[in-house]
Amino acid sequence: MDGSQHLNDDHGHDVGDQVIQRVSELLNREVGDRVIRWGGDEWLIPYEGPDGPERFATCLERVAQDALLETLCGGVTLSGGAVPHAALPNAATLRPLEEALVLAKENGRARLEILHA
Repeated sequence: MDGSQHLNDDHGHDVGDQVIQRVSELLNREVGDRVIRWGGDEWLIPYEGPDGPERFATCLERVAQDALLETLCGGVTLSGGAVPHAALPNAATLRPLEEALVLAKENGRARLEILHA
C-alpha cells in the first residue's frame, strides 16, 4: 500500500489500522487464503502461471477502487512487485520481490513491476 505513513499522519492511526484491515479483507476476498501480511503495509500474494502478473494487477486495481476505502480516507493506491514463481524456491530468495516493489514505488506508485529471472 502506498503512502501509509501519510495516511496515518493525515487521518490518524485508527483510520490507518482500519484501512490496512480493509485492504487485507479485500485481498483475501480476491485471492483466498494465499495472502500473507508481510509488514505494516505489505502483503505477499503468490500467483502462478503465465497470467499471474495480469491477475495480480487486476486484483490491485479492484482493491484500490473499493468504496469503503474511499469513504475512510479518500482512497488508496497499491503498488506491487512480481517475480516468476520458480524464482522463489525458499524464503531466502524473497529479495527480488522487494526489489520489484521498490521499483514500482520509485516509478510512480499505483503500478506493478515484474522482474524476470
